[in-house]
Amino acid sequence: MNPISNLISNDIAWPDASAIPGATLRHTLGETDWPRMVEIINAAHVADGLEEVLSVEEKANDLRHLEHFDPAADVLCIDVNGLLVAFAKVEWRIDDEGNRLYDPDTVVHPDFRHLGLLPLLYEFSEMRARQMAAALPDRKPSQMSQWVPLSAQPQIVLLRDLGYAPVRYFYLMQHVLSPIPEVPMPAGLVLRPVDTATHLRAIWDAKEEAFADHWGHGQRSEADFLAWRDNPTIEHDLWQVAWDEAAGEIAGLSVNTIFHADNAHYGFKRGWIETLGVRRKWRGRSLAKALLSASMHRMQAAGMTEVALGVDAANPTGALQLYENMGFRLYSESAVWRKQID
Repeated sequence: MNPISNLISNDIAWPDASAIPGATLRHTLGETDWPRMVEIINAAHVADGLEEVLSVEEKANDLRHLEHFDPAADVLCIDVNGLLVAFAKVEWRIDDEGNRLYDPDTVVHPDFRHLGLLPLLYEFSEMRARQMAAALPDRKPSQMSQWVPLSAQPQIVLLRDLGYAPVRYFYLMQHVLSPIPEVPMPAGLVLRPVDTATHLRAIWDAKEEAFADHWGHGQRSEADFLAWRDNPTIEHDLWQVAWDEAAGEIAGLSVNTIFHADNAHYGFKRGWIETLGVRRKWRGRSLAKALLSASMHRMQAAGMTEVALGVDAANPTGALQLYENMGFRLYSESAVWRKQID
């Protein structure tokens, strides 16, 4: 008997893995599975050309703060001859347009991709999303939503076959830190060090306001704030936060990070502009450029030789043009694929 058959309603078929020798479907064992899941993710990153190294601590922080997620029902693990080689995780969120988006993680270890496990993961993800939707009291428009790098061509082919379509494209951009464009801070605005005891909530609120008109944004919860606050990669001394001295308010911010494990593994010295945002009241004064310039100088002082960032290719605030004008160049592309499941 399937170990999670009690979690599946009788009118929905469970993915059939009988044609795959040695394959077993099961639910997650919780924290016991996390290290192996991270191994699978990191191996997939290498195979797909993503220069990212995830830690168990980062994965644990993510999983512990998910609000619409039940690990007993929302995860499928696939073992082959007793070894975990693939998994799917399904959660949901609501964007500012009122859509309920089901975001699945579907990851197969590259050594086992030839077995055809990925379709099983998508079958589970869609089945579980429909169960979630049926159990919720409201009937919001529901979509599967999957971020995929353009380098993952077999996954893209499968998505097309399953009826997904790309709805938005994103770029990763890079800047070598020589020279750095010099942009002064606008009059009346100053950079202040982050006081972790008093500033974090205000920085979070300013970030959310700055990104409220961006595609895919949704109202964030306390759990989202806690996941952001507790992220083990945070280095507050790298952040650049601009305050309006007269108003006593945050005008804009650049949340910056150095992923040391990435740099050690791939042999580069790269810093990341993770979040660059300006609140509406302070836009049109070159504050974003000033924050970007200050961030690049801070990264250079920390020993980095390059910085990178991600951007929505159709960003409504002109971010792509801003980055190009500041010397950033495209080096990777990805897309969000969606499928209606109502």
